[in-house]
Amino acid sequence: MAETATRERIAEALLELMKKKNIDKITVKDVVDHCNITRQTFYYHYQDMMDVFEWICRKKADEMLRLILGMDEAETTIKYFLIEIRRDRDIVNKMMDSRKRMEIEEILLCMTKTFLKGMIKARGLNRELVSLDLEITLNFYSYAITGIMIELCRKKEIDIDAYAKAILRVLEKGLKR
Repeated sequence: MAETATRERIAEALLELMKKKNIDKITVKDVVDHCNITRQTFYYHYQDMMDVFEWICRKKADEMLRLILGMDEAETTIKYFLIEIRRDRDIVNKMMDSRKRMEIEEILLCMTKTFLKGMIKARGLNRELVSLDLEITLNFYSYAITGIMIELCRKKEIDIDAYAKAILRVLEKGLKR
């Protein structure tokens, strides 16, 4: 329990620091000072700063997936996903403007793929797809939605309902034979 609490404190510290400082300028020293822990404690829990960010994204994806499994309608699910992404848009934008952009895109892509895989399975949309088709479909839509997600974070305002409906239409057409 204490180990998870320390991991969360480190993650929260990184998120707090990202609100005030360019991500490329945040160091492990900044995080450990913010948490009042030692460098050794930081490295016991994480390999580096990107590992912290990846843990944050994985945790967020797991939380979103747990919530969507209880949702009845796919449109509501997509809308929730978009709302959550928009909620973290400042952090996403800062990360995308950093030198770590490629690593961040890969983490977001993995998060999106995990989310879509859970949604497709929960909705029974994969019944007619063979394994390779499902993998290609997941990759195709994960890349597309990750790109849309990054674009939506850049925009000041969006019509979430319209985007959710459009994404659902595209997903349903693509997953039907």
